[in-house]
Amino acid sequence: MMQALVAQDQQQRLSIQNVDLPEPGADDVIVKVVAAGITPGVLKMIKAGRSYLPSTVGHEAAGVVAAVGSNVTGVSTGDRVRLHPILSSRECQYCLQGQDNLCDSASIMGFASFTPKKALYNNYHNGTVAEFVRAPYWLVDPLPPSVTFEVGAKVHDLATAARAIKLARLPGNATIIITAPTGALGALSLRLADKFGIGKIILVGRSRERMESVRLLTSVPTEVLVVSSEKYGNQNIVTELVALAPDGIDAIIDYLPSGNLISQLLPALSPAGELVHYGGNPNTIQIPLVEVMAKCWTIIGARAHTREDARDCLQWLGNRDVVIDDLITHRSKTSQIDRMLQPMDTREEPMLLICFPV
Repeated sequence: MMQALVAQDQQQRLSIQNVDLPEPGADDVIVKVVAAGITPGVLKMIKAGRSYLPSTVGHEAAGVVAAVGSNVTGVSTGDRVRLHPILSSRECQYCLQGQDNLCDSASIMGFASFTPKKALYNNYHNGTVAEFVRAPYWLVDPLPPSVTFEVGAKVHDLATAARAIKLARLPGNATIIITAPTGALGALSLRLADKFGIGKIILVGRSRERMESVRLLTSVPTEVLVVSSEKYGNQNIVTELVALAPDGIDAIIDYLPSGNLISQLLPALSPAGELVHYGGNPNTIQIPLVEVMAKCWTIIGARAHTREDARDCLQWLGNRDVVIDDLITHRSKTSQIDRMLQPMDTREEPMLLICFPV
């Protein structure tokens, strides 16, 4: 038996339970988890009925290979690895084109399924906040010696931020807006900005204090624009953005999970600009399509990242081209997870990367 963080059903709180140790199938590896992570989104997926239940939760992990199946190649016991939790068939048109995050079997271990095809997810639904996790051998990546287990566990978030910036197809020395910039993805986007040759960043959010803090995470010149619900219908938002970026705004990286602010920001976007949305916002964009047409804007919805994105990030981390160790602001034993879930959900206190040493 081992301890794991389990979601029993859609209503009950997550709880630490004793569960059976996983056994490797022929194509599996068993990883002894050293560091793991979850995001508030898992609770939303559980309540929405998109998660396999009961199940161990958590989709971020790094650790040491403890056992391998009979068909496993290229992975050995004792290897330091990080888990790539995005399940994919490896056979569909998306996988063959390097867009495995769009696979028709796309699911995330310990999180949720996004497509009708659930065979892989049903087999590998258990996640990472546990002493051991079972995964297909092709979904583990070697962890460079210079990368800690905690940082290895957070590659998932870093690669998602990298995908968001890549999708924006930025010109050199671009000016971008980042919304909801004080969360994990916003902070990681700031840390990556220099890597992508971004020339200027405008942070848009509600808390000046928090935005002033995260603007220090990058060497790229960064401005702060504070907005509140009272300003959402005020054209001054666009006027202020034009004043901050007189040469134009090339892209908006949008991490807003709710609200209609993006409709107020879009008019400031330059012709041929890009809106990349990652926030899962249920609200409608209130912009006439004729304006989208006239400005030749591109609006892109995206989820997670590709395997190539993750491997790029591992290389950057291994070479110390990108450093995120300092962005791990909260650590908690799994036995104390209850005290972490509420602030994760409400954002009552500044939180960037959260890690659970197992």
